[in-house]
Amino acid sequence: MIPTPNNAEKSDRRPFPFTAGPRPLPAWRPLLALLLFAALGSGAGSVARAESLGGEPKRFWAVGFDGRPFSSAAIDGPWWDSSSRLSGRLLFDPHRPLRCVYDASRRPRQPAAFVVLANGDVLPGRVVRYQAASGDDEWPARFLVMPEPATMSPEPSGIWIRADQVFRIVAAATDMPAETPGQIVTLDGRALSANVIRWSERGLRALTDSGVVVLSLDQVAALAVPKVDRTAAVWADGEFAALASLPWVARAETEGGAVVTWQRGVEQVVHHTISRRTRNGLVRETTTSLAVRPRWAISGVLIPAEAVVSLSLRRAEELPLSLLPAELAAQETGIYEWPWRVNRGARGGVLRVGPLWADLGLGMHSRQVLAFDLPAGAEEFDAWVGLDADVCPTACAGYVVSVVPSGQTAPVVKARGILRGGQTAGRVGPIDLAGADRLMLAAEFADDPQTEDAAPWDIGDHVNWLFPIVTVGKGSPMSAASTASINGNNGGNGNNSGHGGSNGAPPTAARVGVPGSREAMLRWLTPGWELWAVEFSRPDVAAAARFDEAMNCWISVLERKASDRFVLRRRVEVRPMCGDVLEAIVGVDGFDQRDQFRLVVDGQEQEPADARMITVGPQRKHRRVQSGSPAPPVAKCMFLRWDLQRFAGKTIDLELSASSPDNRPQQWYGLRFTGPLDQPPEEPLPQPQAALSDLKPSGVKSAREGLGPQANRLPRSSRGVSSIRLRGRGFEQGYGFSAGSEATFDLDPSWRRFTALVGCCVEAVGPVQVLIDDEVVHEIAQLDELSPAAPIDVRLPEGSKSLTLRVLGSTMGYSAAAFVEAGFSVR
Repeated sequence: MIPTPNNAEKSDRRPFPFTAGPRPLPAWRPLLALLLFAALGSGAGSVARAESLGGEPKRFWAVGFDGRPFSSAAIDGPWWDSSSRLSGRLLFDPHRPLRCVYDASRRPRQPAAFVVLANGDVLPGRVVRYQAASGDDEWPARFLVMPEPATMSPEPSGIWIRADQVFRIVAAATDMPAETPGQIVTLDGRALSANVIRWSERGLRALTDSGVVVLSLDQVAALAVPKVDRTAAVWADGEFAALASLPWVARAETEGGAVVTWQRGVEQVVHHTISRRTRNGLVRETTTSLAVRPRWAISGVLIPAEAVVSLSLRRAEELPLSLLPAELAAQETGIYEWPWRVNRGARGGVLRVGPLWADLGLGMHSRQVLAFDLPAGAEEFDAWVGLDADVCPTACAGYVVSVVPSGQTAPVVKARGILRGGQTAGRVGPIDLAGADRLMLAAEFADDPQTEDAAPWDIGDHVNWLFPIVTVGKGSPMSAASTASINGNNGGNGNNSGHGGSNGAPPTAARVGVPGSREAMLRWLTPGWELWAVEFSRPDVAAAARFDEAMNCWISVLERKASDRFVLRRRVEVRPMCGDVLEAIVGVDGFDQRDQFRLVVDGQEQEPADARMITVGPQRKHRRVQSGSPAPPVAKCMFLRWDLQRFAGKTIDLELSASSPDNRPQQWYGLRFTGPLDQPPEEPLPQPQAALSDLKPSGVKSAREGLGPQANRLPRSSRGVSSIRLRGRGFEQGYGFSAGSEATFDLDPSWRRFTALVGCCVEAVGPVQVLIDDEVVHEIAQLDELSPAAPIDVRLPEGSKSLTLRVLGSTMGYSAAAFVEAGFSVR
């Protein structure tokens, strides 16, 4: 029997020697212990496992919040469905949910490359790019991760994650895993200790004691970020749970080693159908994933349904101890030094004691003491403890739980007991943490007292703590670092933690155990709102989240009344070509919404330069679809763009307000600063000496009469679109082409270079070709009106006679492109 906190303090065991030195071991003991472990541990472990399974193969194992285990050969329904049952019990009963469900037929594996987030999540994949936040950016500093497998990402380019939420980066296996904050291990075996890390797009600069070290991303094998607020990140996972319809925090682990935490309700089942040809004909394969949005992700993450190993739930006020920072306060070892483990058993396998499986917990070995700094407002500690399921039945160990009261250094024992192999896990707690600064868990030698049949010298003393939870009360202050980093009130200046100056968003109160404000939740749910200050005409505006398969992103759905109005405010520095267009994307929902939006810049109203409805996603009429196949996902959106190029290089105050014409909900796909380019080119194109728009072509061709190339405008169209605009940014000079047209220009012998930006103005075109003397020297496969402009830089060989610009594409409708900033240079 495991003593409870009440009777544990009455035990006659000696106090745990937290401050005592290492206990001397006889010289023969380690060797004999190793031999006995080999003789007893492995064989008896398999027997213990069979006994705990009851001799009947069970695939799914679950445990309730009361610690009662369940098992079954199958789940009645998909694991994410609220109506699914295990052994007749609802998985997600709102009043009595299951704490954890585990698939015993699967095992997670460690990926070759991965990113560990501050909240303990793991994203398999490689960091391929860093993007710093700037004054006009809609997102904070971030990393682009190419996930493994690729099905984890809704976008082929990868998953954007917040830089201030990255805890560790592992790109390759090393003998020295970077675990100490600031430690960097390079591929050539060097170990560096950095005080500050500043990131660039493809690498980093580390300030070490010996100076500044510059590394590219492909030179880094492993890295631990110097400063990350892990406690704030764990708390943030449940910040808005009280405002959602499902007030739970979910956590899933996959076979590929991914660990993803999200708020229940911000999830959606996604089905992907892939057709492939075989010898037996066309075969369609459908895969099912769960689209979720973790707090550390800029947009969405896909969890393959068939790869899930475990799924668990916790309340918003619960902070799993295994996800919080820990310190190894004491340790004694024999012939082998066992490491303590996070969310794994003491032996490195599944975290399990008898029939009790867990995804959250700690694995320890006697004698080890772990110390945890408690967050302000911590009220109680609760856990289940026992010996690893794989140890022999005669194994034994002790455990101790102590707290250090505020202002003191000596620990106070709250619970202790003896553990035996083969026993079920016993509950420890709830233990009162009021007035305590630290919590200490210990795996102790069990030699006083021991039963006669106990294995000698603590053989198999592998102690597993299952679901160690610290419950935090309401009204507790959070650390200052969490306010900025979690709620996105910073732009990130590329430093080690991603913290930077404010971008106009208001500070929000961040308190442990206190639900986040509705304003903060809406800013998090709505793409692009995170760095804006938001003001609503009424405080109870409801919002939900939906994953849009056509746009491959999460969108927010605001429940609006006809009288509702909200205002977004932000101060921003406008970048030319990359951020001089403010773009709002909303669902059309059957009506034109341009009259419901109003933008004021420095006190003066600004009319939209471009407002059009665009259908995003493959359209059925443009491709052959086999009968019976699902319709491709499409989204019809209203794109509203305000051209801010006259403010380029200036800092301006923006006020964007929106009203609702009726009681229909409004779908927000995004709010961002955009422009013809996503990023400025590393080498800006030169200003041409001879502008293309000033030249008269020697010959033009067009597939349709009256739609030949035109200077400084688009060809005539039935849609009335004549001005040249690339993603909302206007150009007074340029050359417009409709799809299926070309223009040829005679070359001056002194010209040596042709440069331009080419972009699509209407619908889609492609390929776009540049020819010299009728030979193609540059080609762009396809451009559409949502893609950035493509730079062109072509060297003109000596003796060249002509240059032809050709825009191809479908001529069934009206598609147009334009060459801007185009012309010829003499060098």
